Amino acid sequence: MLDNLFEYFTNYDINLKESKILIACSGGKDSISLTHALHKYCPSIVVAHFNHQLRQEANHDESFCRKFCENLDIPFVSGSSPVAEICKNKKWGIEEGARLLRYDFLQDVASRTGCDYIATAHHQDDDIETMLFHFVRGTGMQGLAGIPQKRENIIRPFIQCTRKQIINYCIENNLEYVEDSMNEDESYSRVKIRKKIIPELEKIHPGFRNSIQMTQEIISQENRFLNKYAAECMKSCLIFPNKHLSFLTNHSETFLDIQKLVHMDKVLIRRICKLCADFFDAKVTFDQMKILSENILSKNNSSITTLDGKVVFCIKDHFLHVFLQTGASEIMRTQLDIPDSIESHTLGWSLSADVVPLEHFKKSHDNLDVYIDLNKCKRPLHLRNMQEGDRFIPLGMSGSKLMTDLLNGYKLSAMCKKVLPVICDFSGPIWIPGCQIAERVKIDTNTEKCLFLKMSSK
Repeated sequence: MLDNLFEYFTNYDINLKESKILIACSGGKDSISLTHALHKYCPSIVVAHFNHQLRQEANHDESFCRKFCENLDIPFVSGSSPVAEICKNKKWGIEEGARLLRYDFLQDVASRTGCDYIATAHHQDDDIETMLFHFVRGTGMQGLAGIPQKRENIIRPFIQCTRKQIINYCIENNLEYVEDSMNEDESYSRVKIRKKIIPELEKIHPGFRNSIQMTQEIISQENRFLNKYAAECMKSCLIFPNKHLSFLTNHSETFLDIQKLVHMDKVLIRRICKLCADFFDAKVTFDQMKILSENILSKNNSSITTLDGKVVFCIKDHFLHVFLQTGASEIMRTQLDIPDSIESHTLGWSLSADVVPLEHFKKSHDNLDVYIDLNKCKRPLHLRNMQEGDRFIPLGMSGSKLMTDLLNGYKLSAMCKKVLPVICDFSGPIWIPGCQIAERVKIDTNTEKCLFLKMSSK
């Protein structure tokens, strides 16, 4: 088992001595073995346990994991959610909903504890069961490829280990673990596959495990190739209505040209839409992608929300707009000193302010860096979101305009307008990055001090 474990980390070039790993631990033999093994060879690990509140023994399992970690002096973090209640309200299946909530918890813990990777104890038998489960339900190549060995920061070091190897490891190391009663409940599809279908397949073809692995590898390779091709096609369809301000919302919305998509096969369109969903880590069904591809080909203005409610695909006029349902974070009012530099890690931009010699003055082509008359500003300066009723006299004009009307003229997306910082002095807005400065702070022949403001992607 340890040979398979080390081979995994070698194949994915993960240095156990230098990495910090969060281990998802249920208390069962698989995750207990993984925790015990990595404790020996990785000096920096954290264990996380998620209580689904689905079984009577759930609290006992959490206590067991905590005690196990205390004995080995491993940092331990636990969390819980009423999974059944949440799934009922969101109309999710219990198994799928539990998985979504569990991984949200793990990602949050990994972020808070500074872990590089999240390790789960999925093994070879889990992989085979998953493939058969997907096959029975109906799936595409991604489902038949089984459990990804590595996906972004999620790693599965046991994926080449068998259940038998893990049991032997527990015996050899005198490891205690808890038994999940749900693993014996044949009302669950996966349990039925494990206890009834796989034994029959082994009778029909004793080498079926190797055959399954070979098939999975072929499917995985071809799936990666098709995803690469789809990504290249998607890139050719990208449009940027926010132009040079697109970096403000690249992490929360995407626009694709319908006119280019309609010339593609619907199979390719479905795969492109799936890549968009994957980018935002959203859950979609084949039926949703099928309907979406048909609506794109017929140019039918419509919208579809992903299964988890996370992302919306909206077909409108000549583009497909894919965006996070939650939108983007609003900007907290922040004072801007001179000189100063402010970064928004959430929204992905930086803003700087500095006094420069007047001879540096030049007009900006994209209005992402501007020069204004410092003495005309009524300090202190600050930045904030656009507010209802904001008025603004743009450079070269004599009358004020509602800022909403001004930004509508730039045809920015609603999300972009929401996260666009507005730079203000005591009297109101003086600069809308990427758009305009106020007439009242422009450089003229009487300017003595020149303030240089610059906004860029972080």
